[in-house]
Amino acid sequence: MNPIRPVHTSRPAPANGTALVEYVGDGLAADVRVDAVDHRDGAAWYVIRLAGTYESASGRIVGTTARGTKTELGTVDVAPGAMGTARFAVPLAKTRRAFDAVRLELRCGERHLHVAVPPPPPRKRGGFRTGVALLATGLAATTLGGATYAASAMRPPAATALPMLAAPHAPAAVHAPSAARIAAFSAHRDLIAGGESVLVSYLAVATTGTATVTDPQGNAVARASFSREGTTRIPIPHGLETRMLTVRLDVRRAASHAYATLDLQPLAVPAPVVPPATVNAASAATATMRTTSTVPPADAGTEPFAVVGAPLAGRPLTIAIRGQVARMHLRLEDSTGLALDEVDVLPTATAIALRTPPAAAPRIYYLTCTYDTGSGEEVLVRAVSVASSPT
Repeated sequence: MNPIRPVHTSRPAPANGTALVEYVGDGLAADVRVDAVDHRDGAAWYVIRLAGTYESASGRIVGTTARGTKTELGTVDVAPGAMGTARFAVPLAKTRRAFDAVRLELRCGERHLHVAVPPPPPRKRGGFRTGVALLATGLAATTLGGATYAASAMRPPAATALPMLAAPHAPAAVHAPSAARIAAFSAHRDLIAGGESVLVSYLAVATTGTATVTDPQGNAVARASFSREGTTRIPIPHGLETRMLTVRLDVRRAASHAYATLDLQPLAVPAPVVPPATVNAASAATATMRTTSTVPPADAGTEPFAVVGAPLAGRPLTIAIRGQVARMHLRLEDSTGLALDEVDVLPTATAIALRTPPAAAPRIYYLTCTYDTGSGEEVLVRAVSVASSPT
């Protein structure tokens, strides 16, 4: 595991993207930096980015006053293989709301790490003070220059000084930039108005880069430029809903290069052809189901719902509810965004049924689930492939 590394400087940390804390190791990556400083309101805006590869992770910034009072300034929680970002304000020094100490707390599995965060930069001197200082410096330089000229006139001429490059004892200090690297990378497919997109999230040390989406044959179908915000949404052309895609992130810094790839499963899978006898038996069992508990929950991973059976146009679409959710709303839409059916799910329900219109050809509908996670509201959108109505 790499040790957590606060970025120490001999001067106050400047604003606009300067990193204050960087940590990468053992499947966890964290980055804290100053995004902006508002001297008028007496606060600095901090941005924390957190990513976990194998386990869920959480990070928070805590400020401590002179009396020992602790205040949580910002927090971010991420699931395994995902990345999260939070932006929050920290009072500047020499204000009534200032903190004596600010620290970053990271939790990932059994690990619990603390590190001090440098304070925001102090307020810069006003333009009037700067002008007075420059005027005084100019007057002093003029006076000293005249005195130096008078004294040099009485001395013999001095030898010409060697140029800087001819002085091997005083070479210019040149530091090579850090190599490009990708600390965290995640991507997933989702639905947007009028089609599909890929949302790419990353935490990287780079100046330029490109995110490219390719089809199974390796042909590039879409691409977008590297963004310093850490997220990029790439629209996907129509006709690729049922095909696997690959996302590649290439980043560069100076002469160094780094890349990472991810495979994305299709959102919609063509529904298998079901014999009419099976269709009639399945529809008879679910025709009157709305909020009953006779259908066992299907295996839907960590999602709060799952589609049961093979959906057919004109027949009820059975949705199994996994666990108890305080509040959930399901909405079925067509490709134009028109609502076909929707229902509020009771906390005790284990299954519901949504109506689908008859169709002579297979259709792809979109099921939107809005539910309460306990710490906020989350929205999931899944494509559902529906077979044509039986004749």
